[in-house]
Order: sequence, then structure tokens, then C-alpha cells
Amino acid sequence: MMRMTTVMGRIRGMITTLVCGAVVAISGTAQAQFRGMGGDLFNPPVSNRELDKIAELLGMDEVTTELAESMLDAMETEWEKQRDEMREIMNDAREEFRDTRDFAVWEDLRPIMEDFGEKREAMEEAFLADVKLLLTEEQTEEWPRVDRMLLRQRSLRDGLLSGEAVDLIELIKELEMSEGSVASLRPVLDQYELEMHRALEHRNEVFESSMNEGMSLFRDQDFETIEKLFAKSTEAAERVRDTNRRYARQLGQMLNEDERVGFESRYQEQSFPRVYRDAWVMTAASSAETFDDLTVDQRESVADIRAAYQREARVVNERWAKAIQEAESNRTFQDMFRGGPQSDETREARDARRDLDERFEEQLLGILNEDQIDRLPEKERRNFRERGRDRFQRGDRGNRGERGQRRQRDTGDV
Repeated sequence: MMRMTTVMGRIRGMITTLVCGAVVAISGTAQAQFRGMGGDLFNPPVSNRELDKIAELLGMDEVTTELAESMLDAMETEWEKQRDEMREIMNDAREEFRDTRDFAVWEDLRPIMEDFGEKREAMEEAFLADVKLLLTEEQTEEWPRVDRMLLRQRSLRDGLLSGEAVDLIELIKELEMSEGSVASLRPVLDQYELEMHRALEHRNEVFESSMNEGMSLFRDQDFETIEKLFAKSTEAAERVRDTNRRYARQLGQMLNEDERVGFESRYQEQSFPRVYRDAWVMTAASSAETFDDLTVDQRESVADIRAAYQREARVVNERWAKAIQEAESNRTFQDMFRGGPQSDETREARDARRDLDERFEEQLLGILNEDQIDRLPEKERRNFRERGRDRFQRGDRGNRGERGQRRQRDTGDV
């Protein structure tokens, strides 16, 4: 039976967050402690999504799956009662602390939280044991893959480093590649599954150990030792990240050109979500292209904006991602305490991306009329509408539909 080894770490992470709010950086932020490594402490011990993945992984038939779902419903009913009771206790503790500012409140809460976490873990183990009783012999032999899947699902949500939180197995599924391509990747994915499992087990053990020591160290203001623990945790996180990097390169080399481009693009998006998040200007341009009242010149201009933005953003995003990687390689606990990896290079790259977005947003605004601007997606639409009306009031739109003006906009000379 799989044992979620980080329950105590998550509990201690929660208490530390309530008490001092910062030492959790040692183990990769509070989210990594009580969400990324075993699920949110107040979420069900096993989720419906996780059960679906178990059924898919083992090839459970419809009857077996329905039985497991009924068992899950029963467990969740009991779980909700205990969760609600624990939330009331937590709320009472917060109120008492606000009134007294006595940190002993949290010390008194600690054994209660530990007991709560142990009950949650026991419910999870009992449910998974019951599910195993429903399986065939062949499915039972495959159960270690369930253990590995659950650990990835729960441990790869957060991390200290960019690229650490990627699950290459899930990424391949999302891309919906051909059956032949997936079959050719299967031996490598199986190796990745085993190696990633070992890397995650090691990282989680290091994180939990660092948290156990870090609580008292932070209380004693022993930041020198905390820095050493943070460095040790970073090394463990690097092992996970580097496993992803190595297998991503190997998998990419096995794909045809079209599939490789899609795979590498998605890998970068998941490794650097802030960098490769969808730009509003691209979302707005895609929406504008569906408008029935666009003129021929407007439609051509929107297409030009999309193409030009993608070209320029590729360079800017690569610069930003590289700056983040370099900042992470030199990051200390004090850096985490101050809010994350920052350097002159990351700030400059981030500002360059913001300037790029704003420049192309202005270009898009310049070719649409007021009614069309009102129909753009909700995100930031109010700002666009206000700026658009200002332009109309100033009367400075000029002949924005002409090709000469459009070429000026594409080069940024507007």
C-alpha cells in the first residue's frame, strides 16, 4: 500500500505558515507542502479525478468503476464531516490568536492537526485497499504504477524550480499524438516513470526533513543553517527538474517534426507558465477574426498583428525564460523570503514582454471601431474600451485601414 510520506510535512508546513509565513520556502512554498505533496489537506483523501486515472491506468471495466465510485462517495461523506469539524477548530484558533497574539495557540493546535492528518491518511489507505479487492490478478500486479501515478499527480504540482512541475506522461496524453507515435515512446516513458518516482521520493524526503528542522531554526533566527537546508532542498529539486529536461530532449528526438514542435512548445509552456501564458492581445486578435463586420483591410491587419507578435514574442520569451533559469541557479532562502527569483535580467526581460504586449494591443485597438472593441474578450476589455473612446474623442485614428499605416504598425513605428 502506498504511504504518503509527506502528511506530517504538510501539517507542519501549515502550522509554520500560520505562525511565521516564511520558513515554508525551505521546502518549496506552502503550496508544495500541503497541496503539491499529497493534496490539499482539506480536499478528499482521493479525488474523483484520481479515481478516473486509476480506472484508466488499470483498464477497469464499467461495473468495477461504478463500484469504486460508490465507495468513493461514501468515503467523501464521512470525510466532509471531519473536514468541517477541523475547519471550525482552525477558525477558532485564528480568532483566539487575533485576540491574544499568543503563539501557544498554534502549539496547542499542532497535535490536533497531526491527528487530523493521520485520519486522512488512514481513510486514503483504506479506500485504496478496498479498490484493490475489486481488481483482477493482472490489474493487481499493475498497482505499483498507480502508486507512481499518484505520487506524480500530487508532487509535481509545485516546485522550487522552473520545469520541475512538468509531468511528461500527462503532457504526451494532452497532445493526442498518433497511436504509433505513443507506442514508440512507451519504453522511454516507462523508464521516465521509474526514474521520476525515485527522484520525487528523494526530493519529498529532503523537503520534509528540511521542514522539520526549519521550524525550530526559523524560530531561533538561525538563517545560516536555513540557507544550508535550502541549498540541500534545491539540489533535490534540481534532480527532478533535470530528469524532466533529459527525458524531454530524448522524447523530442523520437518525434516527427510536427509532433516535436508541439511537444517542445507545450513543455516550455508548462516549464515557464508565467512566460508563456496566453497574451491577451492574441486572445483578442483571435476573437476579432471571428467578427462578421471586419473589412478586408481590418482582417488583413489583424492577421498581420498575430504573425508579427508571434515572431517578436518568441525572442522575448526565450530571453525571459533564460533569465529566470539563471536567477534560480543563484537563488538563496533570503531571495525566496523576498518573493522569488529576481535579477536585473529577469526584470528587464519581464518589462520587455509587457512593453511588447502593450505595443501590439495599441496596434489592435487602432484598427477596430468602438463597437468591435466592446466585443473583445472580457479580460482587460474595460481598459481597451476606455482607451479606444479616448482615441475617438481625440480624433487621432487617421487612415488606420491603409496598408502603409499597417506596415508602420507592424514595425512598431506608431
